[in-house]
Amino acid sequence: ELYPEPMRFRPERFLERKFTPFEFIAFGGGARRCLGAALAGFEMRLVVAGLVRGFRLSAARPGPDPGKVRAANVGPRYGVPVRVDEVSS
Repeated sequence: ELYPEPMRFRPERFLERKFTPFEFIAFGGGARRCLGAALAGFEMRLVVAGLVRGFRLSAARPGPDPGKVRAANVGPRYGVPVRVDEVSS
């Protein structure tokens, strides 16, 4: 009842729609934010911790990197080169 022929693949039906900025963020935003966003963030931290557990990470070059403003975020201008050494057991 929302769309004519709802079971037929017709992506062009969405061409005229105006999307809100939050619709393209991985977990949405605002009042209708995904309930699993916090759990997914926690799980991602666990996975990364498990992956790097056997390694020592250090800066590949000394000194601070001048920052670069990217939209609302500030990040390193030239990336973050990291030296990865395996920790012997």
